[in-house]
Amino acid sequence: MDDGGVSGEAEPPAELRGRSVVLVPVTAVHVPALRRLLLTPEVRQRWGDEAASPDWPFDDPSATRFAVVVDGQ
Repeated sequence: MDDGGVSGEAEPPAELRGRSVVLVPVTAVHVPALRRLLLTPEVRQRWGDEAASPDWPFDDPSATRFAVVVDGQ
């Protein structure tokens, strides 16, 4: 049956480029730095125990998460 090009599976998110930053889909490479950021008082105050799950940030398949890349980092 032809589904008109819709397979029911979501495509991976694309990289988004702006003038100053790039947003890239979060991968396992980003997790250590993201966990360090979540431990800072400012971020922890806002997000709390966001990373409490050992599967974070991949624990919610309905969420699309991006990492902000500035100056290649």
